[in-house]
Amino acid sequence: MSHRPRKKKRKWLKRIVAVLASLIILFAAAFAVFMYKVKNGFPYFEEKAPTIEFPENQKRILLFSKANAFVHSEGIEAAKPAFEKIAEQNNWFLYQFDEGGIFNEKQLKEFDLVIWNNVSGKVLTNQQRSDFQHYIENGGSFMGLHAAGDGSHHWDWYTQNLIGADFSHHPIENHIQEATLQLQNITDSTFVTQNLPKSINHDDEWYVFNETPEKAGFTVLFQMDGEAIDPSGNMLWIKNKGFGMGPEHPNIWFKEIGKGKTFYSALGHDSGAYENEDYVRVLEEMMKWLVQ
Repeated sequence: MSHRPRKKKRKWLKRIVAVLASLIILFAAAFAVFMYKVKNGFPYFEEKAPTIEFPENQKRILLFSKANAFVHSEGIEAAKPAFEKIAEQNNWFLYQFDEGGIFNEKQLKEFDLVIWNNVSGKVLTNQQRSDFQHYIENGGSFMGLHAAGDGSHHWDWYTQNLIGADFSHHPIENHIQEATLQLQNITDSTFVTQNLPKSINHDDEWYVFNETPEKAGFTVLFQMDGEAIDPSGNMLWIKNKGFGMGPEHPNIWFKEIGKGKTFYSALGHDSGAYENEDYVRVLEEMMKWLVQ
């Protein structure tokens, strides 16, 4: 009796197992690289300063959109025309640049406001970080959007003073969810809230932080009921991200820091944020405050 068919069958089974094992290893490696990039990014830096002709008698705003970690391409690109329109309506000078060379002491002091448009990862050299910190502490203003607070920056001063809360995770299974953000009653800052919508209905990737920014002295501008969404960030072997921030889940906040000002919004994962007229109005009104 011949055993050749059985041997051939075993040979094919071994090949199939080998192919499956290889695919699993490749998937695991790709996933590991992706997770590393999300958490840490692959840093690269630029040191050449651009040539800029600054206009007279206009507020000057820098829109910075560099991403060394997760790249929110849709959100980044949708924000650009939205800020262009806001700048045009208010007769502001908007300069868009995606390289770190602009973060030098001489050019930074020319800007009334620096916006980090879904900036992720370590994007500045140590000297550029120092110049940016000096800019803020001496009266500069900062606006951070979505990934600007995602925990990939690994810069303690930035997190503590400009963002005010440590990022934990975002929902995984229910990635994008609808929520209603409520304007908070801020009695000592009515000049900030008087022209803002009372609520914002929006679908987004809702960031979960380890604590409220109020603990760092920030004022929460909008918050939602965190119990009305699924906040779980658990996946595969990650089982410690099933928590949320409870009924008072902050989304947008601000603070005066020394002579400067800072504002952060966790919204803006995709283009939907910049199609929401209520949210764009919040950005415009807060920009007015920031450039004062």
